[in-house]
Amino acid sequence: MNRMTNKESIPKFATEAEEAQWWYEQRDRLTEKAEAALARRELKQRRLPRNPIVGRPAGRATKETPNRSDILSLSYVDASMHPVPPEAQVWRYMDLGKLVSMLDHNALYFPTLAALKDELEGAPPRRPLGAPAWDEKAAYDRWCYNRSAVFVNCWHCAEDESALMWAQYGNQGVAVRTTFRLLSGAVNRCPKTYPLSPDRIVVGGMVDYRDPDETSPPGNVWNAVNDALQKRRWYKDEHEVRLIYDLYSNSVPSGSSFQMGATPKQMGVWVSCNLAEAILAIVLAPFSPPFLEDAVKAVCGKFGFDPSIVKRSGIEEGAPTPPCLYSLADIGRTSG
Repeated sequence: MNRMTNKESIPKFATEAEEAQWWYEQRDRLTEKAEAALARRELKQRRLPRNPIVGRPAGRATKETPNRSDILSLSYVDASMHPVPPEAQVWRYMDLGKLVSMLDHNALYFPTLAALKDELEGAPPRRPLGAPAWDEKAAYDRWCYNRSAVFVNCWHCAEDESALMWAQYGNQGVAVRTTFRLLSGAVNRCPKTYPLSPDRIVVGGMVDYRDPDETSPPGNVWNAVNDALQKRRWYKDEHEVRLIYDLYSNSVPSGSSFQMGATPKQMGVWVSCNLAEAILAIVLAPFSPPFLEDAVKAVCGKFGFDPSIVKRSGIEEGAPTPPCLYSLADIGRTSG
């Protein structure tokens, strides 16, 4: 038999969420097909090491760094001017497609500031009236550099879920919950060389929400990490925590200046993170459809995570019981 004729045809997908949904819906058929191929000895069965956490094959939920050229291995360093309390609860809200991608890479995705929605990302404080021309130019170059060379991975800091954050994803989002200590420790705390090269470290910090009319004196110290941790006060409800990676070589200088709007060499990078050590729970959006819970548990199982880490939203607690669960006699008693 020509094995190529039995090759699975995978459609093209418009989004990661669409791809994740397709794989979930096809799981039973593909499992049967794989088992049949094994019976015909067309595939070789490979046993994975056992995962002591869940007592079954580990998949990707291991302490090993993925052997992939597109994933950076960096070291986390506590060097922020706005430190995060180690036991602070942090949440990463996302759709199912992004969750699948994160677990598949066993890494965190860091887009550049230019890839985010806020056009003022990375902008330093305003120059005071009458600031010299050289200072205005320095501030503009600083802003252009920040947007192309600074990468961020953003989390929401709160003790509990946020209805405001859930509203961005409807009833089909998920949220990864952890603490900042676990998150930063899972990136890498064992640098191979010392002193560390600036382009090999990740720094974390709390976002500081500033008065948009605040000004900065001429000649103040340029700190790209500090600039990435400053946002205008109308974003303060985000309660944001950021992991930051500053890569000078990703910027695109034009002569002696940096050019606003120039496309960075990379719009985002993956940074290795041992998610098995970091993730405490994956929480489903309030009142999400049953298929989402099934899909997220299936995805967790695929990547070696215990499906019991998948939790329903606490916002659902205390919701009235649907009337169909009551008998007619019960309804009569309550109405009388």
